[in-house]
Amino acid sequence: MKFTSMGYHTFNIFHKLTLEEGDTLLNDAYDCMKRTGAIRVRPLKKNDDDYTDEFTDKLSSRSRYFLIEYTKAYKGLSWLLRLTPKSPGFITTENEDRPCSIKARINPKPFTGIQEYLAAANADYLDEVEKRFNTETAKISPVMGRFEDYEFNRIDYCINFSFRELGINCDPLCIMELFKRSNIPKHFYRPYTKNKGAPFDGKTAGTASLPADDPDLNRFILFSNSVNINCYYKYAQLRKDFLGCPDIKDSTDIIRFEVQCLYPKAYYMSKAIRNRDGFTNLFSEMLSDETSTGIIVKYFEKIIRRGDYYSLPEAVKKIQAHNLSSKVESRLINTLVHISKCGGIHNAKLTLVKPELLEDFRRSLRELAVLKINPVTIPEGFGISHIPNPLDAYYVKFQEEEKVAIREEWQLNNLKDCIKEFGYDF
Repeated sequence: MKFTSMGYHTFNIFHKLTLEEGDTLLNDAYDCMKRTGAIRVRPLKKNDDDYTDEFTDKLSSRSRYFLIEYTKAYKGLSWLLRLTPKSPGFITTENEDRPCSIKARINPKPFTGIQEYLAAANADYLDEVEKRFNTETAKISPVMGRFEDYEFNRIDYCINFSFRELGINCDPLCIMELFKRSNIPKHFYRPYTKNKGAPFDGKTAGTASLPADDPDLNRFILFSNSVNINCYYKYAQLRKDFLGCPDIKDSTDIIRFEVQCLYPKAYYMSKAIRNRDGFTNLFSEMLSDETSTGIIVKYFEKIIRRGDYYSLPEAVKKIQAHNLSSKVESRLINTLVHISKCGGIHNAKLTLVKPELLEDFRRSLRELAVLKINPVTIPEGFGISHIPNPLDAYYVKFQEEEKVAIREEWQLNNLKDCIKEFGYDF
């Protein structure tokens, strides 16, 4: 698979500084800007799009921020310097207090010179990222330190679903509408949006007719204090933010599911990894394929859930085909009908006030997962009775490709053995 991929696309790392070090770094950055013209330095204000509160509200009101970015083409690396007076509430000796910071935002593919913008990055990029990072910091200021001096501030894990590669024959906006009817876990909330257009009814056909500029149709977003979920139609995002992307034509069938681990989550994950037996390198473990997969699958199953999508009549047939007890069968069907009437799992859950009803609802969701039926049913207007679950389809395709790769390797090794018998070597 070329575009269907699991990994991460950007991560932010930071290095704490004393106020003296922060002032030195800012002077070095201005000097580098004047000498080389390779970077520009500009102060940020709270109304700037790039403004972010990096640590605590106490500090942010007293902080000054400076963006350090490259002047030529996008390089996949930018910096945010925060200068703050001594932290409030601490009595410290000189140089013990480190309230300032330099944060780097890294997009590993363009940063390592890979001009491909759709597939996710994986652990293979890390060595080259570290090498290039240390080269860039040395050009600007020794105060910036080296890659190993930094901690994680945020990681955006993601999975791309290319419908063509997965054999899913439906409009991407059909999937987006189904995703928006999914579960909202505790501590998550959906942001208020000004655009309150009608939901996608599934009646458009083909990517050429998709309303690619309507954010309510193209995105499904959840926020929490430690993790954000951002699921979106990739073509619409590129058309809005990167119209000149050379890969934009290949994005018309891609949905991206993104798990943005903010500082509290990144800190907790870093601490847990450091406490593991056999811990060696934080960066390699946080950006490993195993960690990426674990995080993505965990939140996908919590929110979107596993199991294929069916129309309500088709889902009822699937349940009845399993010869369950009449009580269980009735409960599962009633749950699907209730979710369909309410317009989604979260809305249905909100109507269940009694604890026993809520427990029955949760039990039904678990049992439907075992039956490989997604609790969200396909609206009648879509004109489709079955849509494969993208994550399940990803694993089926991944296993198929693994089997092909193993068979090809076996055949190549056999060929080498045969040729060696005739006196040739490799």
